[in-house]
Amino acid sequence: EHYRHSHTRWATSTVLKKTIAVIDRHTMFTTAVTIGVALIGVAVAQDTTPCDSFDITTGIGRCMNITVSIGPVICSAGFDASKCKASKPKGDGSGDIETYFFRGSPTGLPVGTSIQSDCSTDDFPATPGAGSIGLAMAQTYQTAAGAPAGCYPAADLQGTTLTYTSKFGGIAIGSLSVNFQTHTDGSGTQRDGFIRITCDVTNPTSGFVYTTVGDQGHASQYEIDVAADCTPVPGGSSTPAAEASETGWILIGILCGVSAGYFGGGYVYNWKVKGAEAGERVPQKDFWLGIPGLIKDGFGFVKAKVKKEEYTPI
Repeated sequence: EHYRHSHTRWATSTVLKKTIAVIDRHTMFTTAVTIGVALIGVAVAQDTTPCDSFDITTGIGRCMNITVSIGPVICSAGFDASKCKASKPKGDGSGDIETYFFRGSPTGLPVGTSIQSDCSTDDFPATPGAGSIGLAMAQTYQTAAGAPAGCYPAADLQGTTLTYTSKFGGIAIGSLSVNFQTHTDGSGTQRDGFIRITCDVTNPTSGFVYTTVGDQGHASQYEIDVAADCTPVPGGSSTPAAEASETGWILIGILCGVSAGYFGGGYVYNWKVKGAEAGERVPQKDFWLGIPGLIKDGFGFVKAKVKKEEYTPI
């Protein structure tokens, strides 16, 4: 009888260990795929829920009662050709580079030659014409040797909108899309684009890294992706309600996950591997049963210190 129970526990333990090993391999594979996708870069969905308001002059918007300030992310304070851009290989094997320059501000991109030497000043004038607030994006090409190989207006600022996607059950902003308007050039070719911002309080507030996968949604709609803290208010501090809410839910989620793993895993281990009876399967049972006594003992100690009485441990 003793041999039978021992053999059963051994067999159960072996099956459990093999199951855990399979789960570990599956988890490692899933993680590797996730990381690979992130490194390679894939098109992501453009956010579609309209924000309540967005001021292109300040870069400040309001989405589901959360104020967002994304001016620095869209280069509203000034254009720097070495920073306000996203590039990728052209994709035809030539080694040429395709780049999208952008600036989300009332005046838009500067005079063409400050973007790339072959950008026409007719397309990118130093001062926008009457009734215009400038161009938001430019599409350029460079040869593998670095020589200019084409420059085109890619999106207008007039009519720019801000959309979002929520997270954590609708209490925080997961991502924002700054949607520029379609530009039609002299030959009738239409181009437009958007900047999609992945939002999190742990993301940077400066030194942004912009990436692109090129066309998204439809031909000549250019996507730029960036991660940023979407909720800093002017001056550099964070919006307290948004940050506290998001951080609090993250901590609650971590606590719940760790607790479930500890008690669930410990219960199964004590039951299947150690063969514990029903009343003994809770991990560290004696410790948890002793917590009320420890709390009572602690209160008694504090009370005795306050009253300057001698304390006798329970």
